[in-house]
Amino acid sequence: MIAPTPDILTYRYELHAKLANDPDGQALARARWADDCAAWVRECLWTFDPRESPAFLPFAPFPRQQEYLDWITERFDNAEQGIAEKTRDMGLTYCACAWALHRWLYFDGFKATFVSRKLELVDRIGDMDTIFEKLRFMRGKIPEYLLPRGFDPRVHDGRGKLINPENGSSITGEGGANAGRGGRSSIYFIDEAAYLDHPDKVEPAISANSDCRIYISTPNGPDRLFYSKRHSGKFSVFTFHWRDDPRKSEDWYTRKKDEMDPVDFAREVEIDYSESQEDTLIPMRWVRAAVGLDLPPGPEIVCGLDVAELGSSKNAIAVCRSPVVVSLDRWSGMNTTQTAHRAKEITEGVRASQLRFDATGIGAGVRGTLESLEEDPTFEVVPIYAGASPSPVYYDNKAAKDKFTNLRAEMWWELRRRFQRTWEHVEGGVKHDPSDMISIPNRENLIQQLTQPKFRFTEGGKIRLESKDQMRTRGISSPDEGDALAMGMTSAFSGWGSADVAFGGEVSGGGADRLTAGGDFW
Repeated sequence: MIAPTPDILTYRYELHAKLANDPDGQALARARWADDCAAWVRECLWTFDPRESPAFLPFAPFPRQQEYLDWITERFDNAEQGIAEKTRDMGLTYCACAWALHRWLYFDGFKATFVSRKLELVDRIGDMDTIFEKLRFMRGKIPEYLLPRGFDPRVHDGRGKLINPENGSSITGEGGANAGRGGRSSIYFIDEAAYLDHPDKVEPAISANSDCRIYISTPNGPDRLFYSKRHSGKFSVFTFHWRDDPRKSEDWYTRKKDEMDPVDFAREVEIDYSESQEDTLIPMRWVRAAVGLDLPPGPEIVCGLDVAELGSSKNAIAVCRSPVVVSLDRWSGMNTTQTAHRAKEITEGVRASQLRFDATGIGAGVRGTLESLEEDPTFEVVPIYAGASPSPVYYDNKAAKDKFTNLRAEMWWELRRRFQRTWEHVEGGVKHDPSDMISIPNRENLIQQLTQPKFRFTEGGKIRLESKDQMRTRGISSPDEGDALAMGMTSAFSGWGSADVAFGGEVSGGGADRLTAGGDFW
């Protein structure tokens, strides 16, 4: 949508003021609008954007949006599927709603169904981010003389359902596992299709109910129904890139690139499938750039301990003065009691303020030993639970729990961002705060381990780190030094004691309402 001009507002006001008391003019206008969806949208519909002032805007589709409306019509007329890939925030959902509302108003027996991964994303009263609230807003702004005869919102507008009593047309909404259970439809719109939770269940159901299906989404990595359809070569693809939007400029692009995580930026702005398919968490070139880098060490010393599992893995401890990794040590052949005492000796020897370790599984033995010492150690004992929920930290106004599947993924992702900033600084001269980068010793085992874990995006768009068991199926042992480093370097626990970071349960401790990460994490 383009910001309204006085000409647009004046034209609309004069047009509908004239038609309000002119039945013959209304009939002519209806006939014209029935044949021209874009004209009807341009002259009759409104949108809502709380970021604008005023928030209520005439729906003035720009050229690429008009092409999208025509593209939907072509898919519908040919009874075929279509793939709409997009930069985020391009107005495609509003366009799809407008197209469906046009058919609902002017064509007998039409039925459109909107699908999303949860019904709450399709319809929730009062939430303008949902599809049906957009439909209701647009329907509520249509001139009264255009509404269907007999239409009563109390009767014909329910949750996930909009009925035209005059011509029998309807618009319905479905979500999650219930998608496809609402019977046959003239057309299906699958919104954010790459993020469906169960595409293997949704696709057969909706395939049986309609030949025309429009899949709309930003990329979300490989192994997705949307990805396979997009690259199959079997379906018409409509690409809606940010450069097609007259509201977005090079300054906007540069600002987003600076603000966003590179993988999110690649997916949501550049529609870059190659980047979103990248499954190596930390590329080797990033790690090499950090070896021996001259950075000022921070004032606080923290130790991260990875406790050895059964088999060939070893215990590892990383001594960190963020952003500098001071040293690493590994050992085997010790039980958890011996490991706890050795870790205590190292931590006290370097005068560290904290010893962080994964207390899950075998690590519980280390916790038990440290908590039963006759004399309190000189450092904080910080047991963490890497497989539990992410930290309470917010990154760019988004909770960690909405970005990561667990705490281990969050810690490793922060490592990734440190190495990426370091590489950008070393190779490209990009200025980053030294505290947001990293310097590591020239230790080949560590270098190799840091590049071994892979990651992927879940159906809901969260970041999932490859588990140690999954790595073993590829013949790769546990990245003990890497895990120790991730625990020692993460900023998620800064200023938090052991009671505060027991993320396996409720967050405790004062000031736990909201922590905000520093730097340009996202």
